[in-house]
This record gives sequence, C-alpha cells and structure tokens, in this order.
Amino acid sequence: MLFWVILGMEERSMARKLRWNLVFVIILLISLFPVLFNMPEPVLAAGGIWESYVVLNDTYYDVNATTSNPDFTNYLGVFSQPLKPLILNGGEVKTYKNNGTNITSARLYYRVYPQSSSPSGSFTDVNLPWAQNLGGGDQAWVESGQAANLVNGLSDGTYVLELYYEASTNGVDAGNPLYDNNGGSNYSTTFTVGPAVALWLDANTIAWNGTAGSSYQLLYDPDGGIDTAVAGATACTFPSPAVPCYVALTSSGTVSGYPKNPNATGLTRLLTGLADADVKHLLKGQVVVAAYNSGGALVDVTHVQPQSVLDDLYATAAVAATLGVTYTQGTTPTVQLWAPTAKSVTVRRYADSTTTISTTHPLTEDAASGVWSVTGVPAWDRDFYLFDVEVYVPSEDAVLHNLVTDPYASSLSTNSERSQLVDLDDAGLKPTGWDTLTKPTLANFEDITIYEMHLRDFSINDSTVGASDRGTYLAFTYDGDG
Repeated sequence: MLFWVILGMEERSMARKLRWNLVFVIILLISLFPVLFNMPEPVLAAGGIWESYVVLNDTYYDVNATTSNPDFTNYLGVFSQPLKPLILNGGEVKTYKNNGTNITSARLYYRVYPQSSSPSGSFTDVNLPWAQNLGGGDQAWVESGQAANLVNGLSDGTYVLELYYEASTNGVDAGNPLYDNNGGSNYSTTFTVGPAVALWLDANTIAWNGTAGSSYQLLYDPDGGIDTAVAGATACTFPSPAVPCYVALTSSGTVSGYPKNPNATGLTRLLTGLADADVKHLLKGQVVVAAYNSGGALVDVTHVQPQSVLDDLYATAAVAATLGVTYTQGTTPTVQLWAPTAKSVTVRRYADSTTTISTTHPLTEDAASGVWSVTGVPAWDRDFYLFDVEVYVPSEDAVLHNLVTDPYASSLSTNSERSQLVDLDDAGLKPTGWDTLTKPTLANFEDITIYEMHLRDFSINDSTVGASDRGTYLAFTYDGDG
C-alpha cells in the first residue's frame, strides 16, 4: 500500500515538472517569434493626450471625453457683457507616457471669431500645470483659475470658439509636441452675443424671451455690478430699497396688446405687481430679470430694456416740459433736463469756455415727468455749463458721474465741449433787421437750389485766398474769379 502511495506522489511531481517545462517553452517561443519570422517588435507610443476638457463659467465641458459633463460641441447659449459673460477658466488634459518618455508641460489654445467669416485670428495659449499622477504613467494637467472673458469687446452676433491641446516631452518625442486637435480639425462650438431679452412694457408687465424657468425674479442693485446670489437672497422693501434685493415675478401667459412693441407679442408675460413709484425707484439702479429651475438654480439672466416702461411712467407729464434753457421775464434762465433714471443732476457753470473753475448748482427732479431743473439769476447769461449726471451706465456696469453737454443747447463752445446759456430773443444776438426781415416768396418749390461743399476743400488750395484764411469760413469773404 505504501509503495502505491509513493509511486503516485512521484507521478504527480513529474507531471508538475512537465507542465512548467511546457510553460517555459511557450514563453521562449513567444519571445523568439518576431526573430524567427523576421517581424519587428511592437513599439508603444512614447506618449499622448487621451482625454481633454475645457472649463467655461466654472463648468467642465467634455472636449475629447465622454462623461456626465455637458458636451463642448453643443451650442453654448446667449451671452452679454457685463451681466452674462462667457468666462474661459481653463482646461484639463490627461496624458500617458511610455518607453522612458516624460511629459513636461501641457497647454490649451483657443480663439474666437465670427461664425459668418472664415477661421481667423491668432490662438491664445493657457498653460495647464501638472496636477497629479493617475497611476501607470498617466497624469492630469489642470488650470481652472483663469478669467478670460470671451464676450468682452464683441458686438452682437454668433461666434465660434475653437480650441486644441498640446503637450511637450523630453523623451523620444522631444521637439515633436503631442496634440489633441480632433485629427487636425480642432474642436469648436458656437455661442451668441445678444442684447437684453426682457422688455419692460409698463409698470406691471415684463416680456421675457429668455430660457423658460419655474420661477422668475426682478433683481435690483442700486450701485450696479449686480451679484445675482446676493440680490436674490433679500426681498425688496419699498418705498426705497437701498440694498441689492429682488421682486418676485408672476408668470401669466403670453404678451399681447402692445402695438408699440409688436416684437413682444407671444413672449412670456411676467407681472411685477409694483406701484409706479416703486418702479421709478428701481429704474435708477441696475435691474435684471432672472429665471430659475424647479430646484432654485439660476438658468438665465438678462438686462432689461426700459424704454417702454419709461414712456408709460413719464411721457404724459414730460411732453409738456420745455427742455434746455428758457428765460423768464427776459432775463432769468431756467435749465431743464429729462433724465428719469438719474440719481442726481448738477449743473457746472463756467465763466467762459476754457476755464477749469466752475460753480455747481444741483437740479431738482419732478417725480411726475422725470425732468430735472434749476432756475438761476440774470448774471448766468452767456456763461457756459455742463451737466454732471449720476446714473447707472450698463456698458460700465456701475453708477458713474457723466459730464455731458445739454442736448437741447442753443449755443456751444468750440468743438461742442460746453453748452452756453443764451437767449435767442436777446436783441444783442440778433443781426440788424432780423425781426423785420421778410423772406422772398418762393414761387415754385423746385426753384430751391441747395449746394453742399466741404469747408476746407473749398479754399485750401486757392492762391487768391490769404494763407491763414484758406480752409476757413473767412475764405467765403474773398472776391473770387467766378
């Protein structure tokens, strides 16, 4: 019995040896296969980029990747400056390396150009620093802290955002960058730069043409530079909210019945529920409309076009106002300016057209008409002036003091740099016989002959005109050959 047990053990031991010998032979044959059959050994790529992303408005987009992130090639949406910018924060690539190659750096390149034109413009590069080792020679290179505003300086229209990625090595591919560029075509998507899509039609009605939401808010900031999160956290308290806040809007069907705004017909109607005085207060700051989804997340936000609500609130009273400079009793000037969105208006009065010394006079607003006015004294006559208007400026996204001339001025200084207080009924400003001048009767309308000429070109090369008078009005005082 013991003999058979020992014999069985020896047989199993020999079988194991045979199996290991067979494994060794197979491995040897595999290693010699390329040599025996004159085949080259496989060479792994030295390195490359196997996944890429771009970060826009702090959101990761899949470029050469398939994840739950939004796809970069899908239309990005409508943006505006400064309220709804399109910010490129950076990007990410994931690289691999073999055969002793080492990836030393990575970059994202991008450019923006109008969709209506051929690809143009130079690429801007964004360095992607090393972030982490992923194992097996794979690495991640990431930048997400940039703030390149792609909308800044663009006019309304649709644009292409084109990009590609590049990595450098110090191995066998040194001097030959590695690319992720969609096979040489690069990756691209489109976006639109557009105007405000919320029309404030009257005190209670806003027409909305943005992304549909589950709820809407009218956001207000008295100083501009609105932060939607801050303004959206506090309800406005009237009559005079002085901090960023919101007014809840009620969605109520679609807009109709506004013949002056036919483009608003069919848009979503949002109701404010505000009194006229409250709307007037809000219009002196920055106002925007925001849409939110059912989870309370912001899905769209836009400036408001206020021209219609301004007409609704002020036109009836403002139409009777005489703007510019008027004189009472022939000697006392009153200055009036329609500026219903201004926070304050001041006149800076100058003794002449060049002095830098001025006297300031605050204007008072008529709440019904939105007209600001101040009445001076007879000594103001013939002085020069400018308006200092404190107002929210959308292009600067801030409340500024704009120094401007009077749009209704009857007289201006050289190059229209200052307005002048003048009374056109003043006898001292009238040519002799002005009040008794009788215009000749025009027998036929077609007898009117109108000439247009360039003041400088008329005499600049005319040797019969004094050198100092060429190209000036005085050239017309010379007797010519004709």
